[in-house]
Amino acid sequence: MKSRILFIGMIAITIAFSAFNSMAQNSFKRLTVIEEFTSATCPPCVAASQALLQVVKMSNNIVSVRFHMDWPAPGDPWNLANPTDNATRKNYYNVGGIPYSRVNGIQINPQSASALLTQANSDNAEGSPVGIEVKETKTGTNDYKVEVKVNTNIALSGHTLHVAVVSRFAEYPGLKSSLPGSNGEEEFYDAMNKMLPNATGTSLNLSAGGEQTFTFTYKRGVGETWPANQQFIVAYIQNESTKRVLNAGTNLVVYRADLAAVSPVWEPINRGASAVKKVRVTNPTDKELICTLSINNEQNLTQNGWNASLSSYEVDLLPGESTEISINSTAVNRAFFCAIELAATPIVKDAIAEVTVLTTGYLTNSRVAVYAGASNGAVGQAIAAIATKFATDVAYVPLNQDVMLAFPPETSFDAIILPSGYDGRFAIPALTPIADQMLKANKGVWLTAPVGLAVALNPENQQYAGYPQAKAFFESYGLGLNSTIGRTSGQYYAQFDLAGTPNNPISNGWSAKANDAHQNWPFAMEAQDLISIQNNKSKAFVYTNGNTTNIVGVYSEEGKRKFVFSSFGAEHIANEANRNAITERVIEYLLAGTNTTNKPEITLSTPTLAFGNVEVGKTVNRTVTITNSGNADLELTGTALGGPDGTDFDIIEGLIDGGKKVTVKPNGTHAVRVQFQPSTVKASFVGTLAITGNASSPNIQLTGSSTTASVETEAVSETGAISMKLTGSNPVTEQSAVQISSSQHVQVTVVDVAGRVVATLFTGLPSGPQALSLANLNMPSGTYMVVAQSGAEQAVLSFVVAQ
Repeated sequence: MKSRILFIGMIAITIAFSAFNSMAQNSFKRLTVIEEFTSATCPPCVAASQALLQVVKMSNNIVSVRFHMDWPAPGDPWNLANPTDNATRKNYYNVGGIPYSRVNGIQINPQSASALLTQANSDNAEGSPVGIEVKETKTGTNDYKVEVKVNTNIALSGHTLHVAVVSRFAEYPGLKSSLPGSNGEEEFYDAMNKMLPNATGTSLNLSAGGEQTFTFTYKRGVGETWPANQQFIVAYIQNESTKRVLNAGTNLVVYRADLAAVSPVWEPINRGASAVKKVRVTNPTDKELICTLSINNEQNLTQNGWNASLSSYEVDLLPGESTEISINSTAVNRAFFCAIELAATPIVKDAIAEVTVLTTGYLTNSRVAVYAGASNGAVGQAIAAIATKFATDVAYVPLNQDVMLAFPPETSFDAIILPSGYDGRFAIPALTPIADQMLKANKGVWLTAPVGLAVALNPENQQYAGYPQAKAFFESYGLGLNSTIGRTSGQYYAQFDLAGTPNNPISNGWSAKANDAHQNWPFAMEAQDLISIQNNKSKAFVYTNGNTTNIVGVYSEEGKRKFVFSSFGAEHIANEANRNAITERVIEYLLAGTNTTNKPEITLSTPTLAFGNVEVGKTVNRTVTITNSGNADLELTGTALGGPDGTDFDIIEGLIDGGKKVTVKPNGTHAVRVQFQPSTVKASFVGTLAITGNASSPNIQLTGSSTTASVETEAVSETGAISMKLTGSNPVTEQSAVQISSSQHVQVTVVDVAGRVVATLFTGLPSGPQALSLANLNMPSGTYMVVAQSGAEQAVLSFVVAQ
């Protein structure tokens, strides 16, 4: 028994020692390198480029090298510029199709940002037994020397050092029209320009604990494939037998700013109301950073009637410094989801800059949401919805987790439209839970999915997450799959008829043609489900091909719970009048009887109460008026102060707390009066006033500043020959001054508490009462004395500096 315990103990010690040894061996910080194989003529490569754009960041410890191929069509500019190095790396990995990527030598789906990032994070967490330092020196007009220093904790034999010259960002205007077979891209990231000394690399032979520096030279080219000041070096060491990359190094320095919303990223806002959103801008680099700030989509917002502006359009930040700026918004007077894209662009010369974008925004009071994201055709559905009589109540909302958490569908809307399209058929497992939650809240749902039943009910799909639940959802409404029919003829889409079943509450008398795709209306489907109704929970409202048994649209109703499902969407109908008509009828059906047209709404008289500069010990009052702009009673249940300086504010009128409730009738008002009484001298006070009730309201911002009381302190010498008066504020401000009167020659100095003269304000004979400014003395915080002296005569005043 003892020997067994001893044996187990030895195993534990061995495992622990092995883990410790591994940690000690991997003592170098890991930098992940992603090698991507792409082409400007490869349509699927566009999605891969977008995925890499989310992942490849120095803040993630990830760099990339992108090799450009001469297929599926020839003519890619970077391949033409260097076909040999690109082909060598392609052959090394036996790349047979693009897009194709390797993360530290491991093949990963290049179109999945999450898969790329997961592998990179896993590798980076382990560290590396090899350290790589990269230095680049300019030696001539276009000549450069590259030095790569390798330190290793392990023996490096059968390993290769690869060194790539990479262009961080390049624009190629007009490429999509000039390149036959272009995929539409004209912006390219991390394109490989040259491998040093070539794509075969440099064989290594270093013993454990060894160090060696490798030197290379190259000449930079010109033109679009060699954009000015965008080149950097990526060096990486690869195991030739496993193709695993041990570590990478780079000389890449990226200037960027970090953006973070101080208030919630997504907030509700009343129609036509104004709001202020605070954003913190931080310089994470070790150098001074000047950035211009802009709203990328300002023109689009303006066209939609949304006014957005910034409190500052440029910031100058020292290393590690932060500042706050404001996004000022005035909402449109209709249902609208507003996404504001705030961009910070570093101003740099001969360096690489990274534009940082923060997307934030608001949702106005909306009854219907059309969700975008599962299908490209969602925009067609939204166009149809906004063209109906419900236009002012429909918002086009992204199918985004953060947005859905901020605005839960079941509490934010009376009805939602979920278009999946043929292209979004595999989104069905994600859409049905949203629909189910909405319906359980007794709200309305229109789910459109040309082959949604075929996907959800397919037995082979039931092994995957979400599919059994999607199947159960459809079956709960008695829906099955009759068959799936093709909607193409050769290489073209096949047009087909749609018609409303007789005597139904949605489509009676309606008909249209679908798949009539043309240049101005590109949405169509390749196949369509015919629906089988298996119980009386659902009824048909649209059929196709002139046969009422070919059901393509059903509806189900239980009280206020209304579900409409169709294997077509409004986007599949090219005729504007017909697609608008069916959309309007479905929305009208979903909203009928909801009684949510009668609802309270809060409109604030101002989004900010600004108290200005207030003397310590004094008070200033400001009032905000809450108006019920809805058509149902507004029940106010709370008014609360918050924020970092909330204790310096007080609600003196209109307070609602302790379980009290105030009812505000439609068009009625409730006033809240707030008092600001600063307790100390401070340049900026920030607080919030929150209003709670049965309608949403953004927090009201409270701002102010303070000084000590205005003073007129006098001092007179013993004989009265010298007199002084301190005017303005104390602690002193730019308005503070000493007024000196003297009948004889006098010297006026500033003395600190140690008796040292720190400034001389005046020497001479004053010409009547003379004002001596105390501004711009540039003295540290503390107590000081103004001493006016003429021989034995002296007058003294004290003042305070508070920086």
